[in-house]
Amino acid sequence: MVVIYCRRSNKDLERETSTAVQREKGVAFANRLGLPYTVLTDAGVSGTHDEVEDRPEFAKMMDAIRKNLVSHVWVYDQSRLERSPKIWHIFQHLVVLKGIKYFPNGVETDLNDPQTQLTTGVISLTNRMFAQLTSKKLKDTKAKLVAAGRANGINPYGYTTDENGMLVLDDVESEVVRRLYQMSLDGLGAYTIANVLNDEGIPTKSKNFKGKSFYRKDDYTKDVKEFNRDEVKWRGNVIHDILKNTINKGKKRWNDIFVDAPAIVTEELWGKVNNNFENNKRNAGRNNTYRYLLKGILFCDCCGGQMVGRKRPLAKDTTYKCRHGQATKFGCRGIAMAKIETFVTKHLFESKGLKKFLSSQPSFDSVGEMRKHLKSVELSKDKLEKKQKHIYSLLLDPEFSDDETIKNELINVKRKLENTINEIEEAKIKIEESDSVTKERRFTDAFEAYINDKSFDTIKRGIHNVIEKIQVLHVKESKEGHYLIKICYRGYRQNSVFMTNYQAMDWIWLSETEVGENNSNPEILVDIRNTEHGVKFDYPTLSNTTDKIELLRLKKNKLLKFN
Repeated sequence: MVVIYCRRSNKDLERETSTAVQREKGVAFANRLGLPYTVLTDAGVSGTHDEVEDRPEFAKMMDAIRKNLVSHVWVYDQSRLERSPKIWHIFQHLVVLKGIKYFPNGVETDLNDPQTQLTTGVISLTNRMFAQLTSKKLKDTKAKLVAAGRANGINPYGYTTDENGMLVLDDVESEVVRRLYQMSLDGLGAYTIANVLNDEGIPTKSKNFKGKSFYRKDDYTKDVKEFNRDEVKWRGNVIHDILKNTINKGKKRWNDIFVDAPAIVTEELWGKVNNNFENNKRNAGRNNTYRYLLKGILFCDCCGGQMVGRKRPLAKDTTYKCRHGQATKFGCRGIAMAKIETFVTKHLFESKGLKKFLSSQPSFDSVGEMRKHLKSVELSKDKLEKKQKHIYSLLLDPEFSDDETIKNELINVKRKLENTINEIEEAKIKIEESDSVTKERRFTDAFEAYINDKSFDTIKRGIHNVIEKIQVLHVKESKEGHYLIKICYRGYRQNSVFMTNYQAMDWIWLSETEVGENNSNPEILVDIRNTEHGVKFDYPTLSNTTDKIELLRLKKNKLLKFN
């Protein structure tokens, strides 16, 4: 069988022979020999890649040669085959080893001949030099285009691109930029300006990006969350960066040089504003930052919604409240922040029974299944990446460059690929969390860090490393009611369940078997009226109330208050 290998990179300056012409000549060659053939085409793939796997169709050809399925290889010329001496050496060695006949542009070439080996080796080095020179030409050309006013990359706020690809002012955004400079000159700080823009509903630059969503990973929980671009707000640091950007005075920075660009403000106004930053620091506006120890891991057990910190502006207390409020069937009631944060900290770092409780729990027996799932998702990622490369190659073909169906398919593939990458990362975290050695080390590290440093960041990192989720269920009884709290530990099957009344100062630790499947039923809760601790709660009854572990009692003068 004849393999007809075609390749075209995406560098227009190379003026390469189209893959259609390469294919036509190769097919004509195979027909003259009367041999069956297959055409393998790497479109939009650079020949400078040093790894076979980076060129999918070339890799297929090499695999077919190893399996003795190939007798002849035809290429338009050696530069279509490679621009990397490493790849040429691999190809030459395999062709000689398998006795394959090699035909660059239809001329049989004996790669076992020493003189031919020398000649083709020099050609390979020349091909690499040509690729490097071409790359330099592209960079020089891009620098020339940027200097001439051509847009490059993502346009700064206040700018857009015209039909000729030139950088021009955006009529609406440029007016906003001028206003930013004037507000700053009038003495308003960056955060105050951001608040003004948000209050007036002025959209950010994010509205211009493709895709309705973007993703961020929580530094503590490692959870990846989706955010709507339409909901992105102005921030003080963004305002500061816009005011500092030299492009607004007509000097665009590109690499290490400055090139002329359309100016939004005068150089004099830009200089006054930037020289005045120090004076505006005291008028920067309110930038109150509240720190929430359980952010991202605290959930309402009534509706499943996340509980978030809420600070009452005119009061001293802060509360965790469900995002859905009290509109659900049972009323998603909040809980005092200082009390639940202190309780969780004491349970994790000061409880005498927690380490014994966790060490007695069996490990997950599903790690093998997790690994299988991870492998499956990684294969899906590989397929999506190949599909993405293929679509890019189609878009490089003038015949398909404006095909909206292909462009939409590319957007879908990129979104699926992003989600798959996130899924792989989450699966790896789950596998690591379920490893018995990792679990023990994670708990020990958190405990030792707390002993040496009781700062907010240390406590938060320790809590989030050991606890995966905390579920809060409030049960209404007359005017007060009580709470049932379930703590889920990372990598462990068994959870802990606590109960406290509306004052949230005394917490009874119950084994999960006491609550069982009735955990989420507000009508059936734990009866601890006659507990040996002497805490007087008037709860409805539930059977199996014998295995109480311990009581955690908080003291009002020792509550944690980070805000």
